[in-house]
Amino acid sequence: MSRLLDHLSNFPAPLIYLIVGILAFTEAGVMAGIVLPGETAVLLGGYLAYKKTISLPILLIIVVVGAVGGDA
Repeated sequence: MSRLLDHLSNFPAPLIYLIVGILAFTEAGVMAGIVLPGETAVLLGGYLAYKKTISLPILLIIVVVGAVGGDA
């Protein structure tokens, strides 16, 4: 698991934001939570924010907008 997290830490921040936002949107909008694990992506994003790879406030905004947009 740590190798996966180390690999994800090497991704550029905009790509991480995009992936997490899309997964949060599709899980809420398409109800594809079984196929596309949005909650897991949000947790991984939180870990990357903890490691200072990405910004937590930006991640929170993207997750909230993606989930609300998908639910609407």
